[in-house]
Amino acid sequence: MTKRDGLKKVIKFFKDADDFCEIATGKHLAWVGKRLITAYGEEIGKKIEDALNGPEEELPADNPYKVLHCRPDATDLYIRGKYRLLVHEFHPDSGNTPDVKEFQRVCEAYNKIKMLRENIDK
Repeated sequence: MTKRDGLKKVIKFFKDADDFCEIATGKHLAWVGKRLITAYGEEIGKKIEDALNGPEEELPADNPYKVLHCRPDATDLYIRGKYRLLVHEFHPDSGNTPDVKEFQRVCEAYNKIKMLRENIDK
């Protein structure tokens, strides 16, 4: 394994940890890390924030991953968590901000992602 491959694995690990931290606490790992690191200096906090955020891929508006506000390389567990949060928010009967069209968009996007990932696994 080259140094670059190892670095990519570490970055992916931290991005996945960031996803789980967001689902569990509602805050990104960069926010939590930045608060913890301020005791050791702003420069370290900035480097952690930059490493976690990294360059964002610009996805088309109709991309199912963009609809669910997640990355294409996100874990299935994170995608399911984002789906549940968005369904809870937009559900026409019990949502915080009921929106039938957005609810349908989220459901369709999740189903597309499930189908894509099932086909890849086969």
